[in-house]
Amino acid sequence: MAHTIKKMNLKKVKLITIDTFNNQALSEKRLSRREANSIYSEVKNRLESEFDFVEVVKSGTGRAAEKYSDLKIDFLFIDADHSYEGVKADFEAWSPKVKEDGIIAFHDSNFEPVKQFQSEIEDWVMFDSLENLTVWRRKITSA
Repeated sequence: MAHTIKKMNLKKVKLITIDTFNNQALSEKRLSRREANSIYSEVKNRLESEFDFVEVVKSGTGRAAEKYSDLKIDFLFIDADHSYEGVKADFEAWSPKVKEDGIIAFHDSNFEPVKQFQSEIEDWVMFDSLENLTVWRRKITSA
């Protein structure tokens, strides 16, 4: 995403990426705190030095949502905990921050728990789906 933003020369863009860096989604082996901190430092240094509009945050998504309580965003990409409860928690924590007519994309939307949660979404319109990605737009409320 950062490369695309830079290539398109988009102005006033802030890309915040949030991850625990504990490797839970990639394998059953949870990384040690030292290993996780090492990966976090490497990713943070690499991305933030190459892209001045990127902020790398080491956190769970719920805690990060609290940290950014006043944030208003145009685009939200959900790709963290793929359980029903995890997707629902991410949506509930972050969707209020998405601006009217903003977009949420769900990665791994072909996973059953993600599909189940998406079937319950209200006040959003699904407008695109491709393989394992589903994109929703917040409905515009009339004033």
